[in-house]
Amino acid sequence: MSHYSEPDGNRRAGASLHAPEAIGLTIRDGQPLDAGAAGDILGQSVRDHRWMPGLYSEAENIAHVGRLIDLGWVRVAVDGVVRGFLAREEGYIHALYVARGSRGAGIGRSLIRDAMAKSDLLELHTFEANVGARRFYRQLGFVEAERSDGRDNDEGLPDVRLVWSGAKGFGVRSQTGKMATGGETK
Repeated sequence: MSHYSEPDGNRRAGASLHAPEAIGLTIRDGQPLDAGAAGDILGQSVRDHRWMPGLYSEAENIAHVGRLIDLGWVRVAVDGVVRGFLAREEGYIHALYVARGSRGAGIGRSLIRDAMAKSDLLELHTFEANVGARRFYRQLGFVEAERSDGRDNDEGLPDVRLVWSGAKGFGVRSQTGKMATGGETK
């Protein structure tokens, strides 16, 4: 199963990029019964990105999210139903997915801020083709650390490693040796 993130990069009409945290939303640890809804959200996202190969069945998506929940890595955003989830192993974000009808409402941002409150350093991979995700993470202070041709991910698609640090004076060296800070590469 891939470890790549899909945030709510697709905004709804009228949604603000700088909107306050989603109103009425609770972020809590994932529970076993959340696996079905979260697995469905994962599958929706794959189907919504035409460039993304559909490698896994819905049952496999649900089982995968169930394993992540069992490991204690999943936080879910709920307002009566699961709207999105983030899977984080210490400082590495394995997945961030938001339900189709809930994208652009601040749910992805809320999940990332929850992770930022628990870790001084976060990193993740997203696909190069996912321009909305890269923009979303850049707005939250992530910087590009490196790119790859995709031979190390399940989908075989070029990807980008992004890093965020709450520490002042933070910098990351990219593969080219350039220093990436504050959203720019120098």
